[in-house]
Amino acid sequence: MICDIYLKTCEQIQGIDTSCIIWGFHSETEEELCTRLDEITLHNIMWVDFRRFGCAWWVRNNNTLQRVIEKVIEPTFINVLVTY
Repeated sequence: MICDIYLKTCEQIQGIDTSCIIWGFHSETEEELCTRLDEITLHNIMWVDFRRFGCAWWVRNNNTLQRVIEKVIEPTFINVLVTY
């Protein structure tokens, strides 16, 4: 699966290189990438993961972006609520 190759490459180099950015940008598998990213991060994606996997380069659908960002900020928001 090409999606797995992209994500594994990003994991191995602790970020993304130019070829990963280009592949992700031209990929038609945005939903699949998001699903696999969620699995890799054990359903606990954080800002560092969002940046490391170059999500800003390949998430183009507003609904997908909203869903991913909500998953990113949810733990922080819950932490703030519990603290107060």
